Amino acid sequence: MRSLWPKGGLWRHGDFLKLWSAESISQLGSQISGLALPLVAVIVLEASTFQVAAIGVVEFLPFILFAIPAGVSVDRLRRKPILVIADLGRAGLLLSIPIAYARVRAARGDVADAPAGDPDRGRRAAAAGSARPRAGRDRCLSCRRWRRGAAS
Repeated sequence: MRSLWPKGGLWRHGDFLKLWSAESISQLGSQISGLALPLVAVIVLEASTFQVAAIGVVEFLPFILFAIPAGVSVDRLRRKPILVIADLGRAGLLLSIPIAYARVRAARGDVADAPAGDPDRGRRAAAAGSARPRAGRDRCLSCRRWRRGAAS
């Protein structure tokens, strides 16, 4: 029976496997964030077309501003620590998005999405004027457009 795992070449080198694994995880994260950020902007924040395009510009802006100066200085340093620090920094910045969103919602008093185990959920939801749970609301974009048209 033929093995699916290659016998020779780079697959036996630990350094290559570490680099390949790390780069694969980094690329997966990049692709997910490239899809998730515009989707979150449209679905959760109800961003307009221009706002989603602005998010794309802001995502690409660091490459335009910092690529040449950073490339000159990075060529003089070890690459492995730079790659690790850059990926950890990006992960931290991406993690700050849901944390900031949760803090803004908590500051506004919008607690309809509070966990079910929260003992004060009902009291705070009633105080905020939203006793109806958010999960039951219709998230259909065409329904939102219909409601906006009916309200005006």
